[in-house]
Amino acid sequence: MDNSNNFFKKGLKYDFKFARFIFIILFASNILFFALYIVEKFKNSIAPEHLMVIDNEGAPIFTKKTDLSIDYLKLEAENHLISYIKLIYENDQYTFEKNIQSSIDLATNDIAYMVKDEQNANQVLTKLQKFNARSTVDVVSIGFDNNLKGSIVFTQNIITTEDNKDIIKRTRKSFDVKISRTGNKRNRANPHAMLITKFELTNVEKLN
Repeated sequence: MDNSNNFFKKGLKYDFKFARFIFIILFASNILFFALYIVEKFKNSIAPEHLMVIDNEGAPIFTKKTDLSIDYLKLEAENHLISYIKLIYENDQYTFEKNIQSSIDLATNDIAYMVKDEQNANQVLTKLQKFNARSTVDVVSIGFDNNLKGSIVFTQNIITTEDNKDIIKRTRKSFDVKISRTGNKRNRANPHAMLITKFELTNVEKLN
C-alpha cells in the first residue's frame, strides 16, 4: 500500500513538473509571438510611410510615402536636371572628359551625344587647357509641371587667371526640358532613375 502511494505521489510530482514545463514553453511562445507582432506592425505602419529625399541644396528631407506623388517626382526631376547641367557646364581640363561621359547616362542617346558633339565642336576642352580655365554653374530658376515638362535658367561662369587675378566671364543660358522616368532601378550612374528626353536651348545672354 505504501509503495502504491509513493508511486502515485511520484507520478503526480512528475506530472506537475511536465505541466509546468509546458506552461513555461507556451508562455514564452506567446511573449515571442507578441513581440514579433509588435515589430512587424511597427515596420509596416511606420517605417514605409517615411522616405528621405535630397533637395537642391543637398539637404535631406523626410517625407511621408503617402505625400510623395507628383511633388516628389518634380523634386527628383529638378535634382536630375541640375546634376546633368553641372556635368556638362561645370568643369575644368581635368574633369571635362569624365563628366561628359557620365552625363550620357542621364539623357536619351540622341540628346546625350548631341550635347557631347556640341562641346567637342566648340573645342571646350582645348580652351580649358589653353587658358587653364574652369567653369562653374549658378542655377537662377528651375521648375517642372505635373508632366515633368519644365525649364532651367542658369549662369555659367568661365574663370581664368591673369596676373594672379581671377577674370570671370558670365553667360546666362535657358533651356526647355522634358524628363521621363526610366522604369529601372536607381544606380550610381543614374541615381534618380530618370532620363532627359528634351533639352532645347531657348536663350543665351552674355552678362559681361
